[in-house]
Amino acid sequence: MLDRRSNTIAAILVGLMSLAGAWVLLQVPPTAPIAIHFDAAGRPNGWAPAWIGMFGLPLLSAAVWGILMLLPRIDPRGENLKRSGRAMGAIGLATLVVLTIGQFVIAAPWSSWPTAAPRPTARRRQSCVLRTGTGRAPAGP
Repeated sequence: MLDRRSNTIAAILVGLMSLAGAWVLLQVPPTAPIAIHFDAAGRPNGWAPAWIGMFGLPLLSAAVWGILMLLPRIDPRGENLKRSGRAMGAIGLATLVVLTIGQFVIAAPWSSWPTAAPRPTARRRQSCVLRTGTGRAPAGP
């Protein structure tokens, strides 16, 4: 069970993720392909429409937060979970922090935030469409 402080932090994280997603959606068309998965070298290898890419992780984070709040109430051994509330809160917040970092990694190239990754341009997206027919970057190096 998350305490009041953990709930406040979780709400702030989910709110920041949602605001970042909304900010990016104001700058790109909702159907524009956005990289949502990257290989070990940092190259995108998974794509989704912008609205999924920008609100998938905030929705997942809200679901994790909701499960952490609900689990002690529906689990038959909920008292055990309540006793380990501090550990559950720490693990839950760590999970939300990782998801928040992921959201900002996905959103940064599409925003005006400073990033090491090159900002996708309309020409680069068009090139991907012309070469692969899908808007996805071709596989390989």
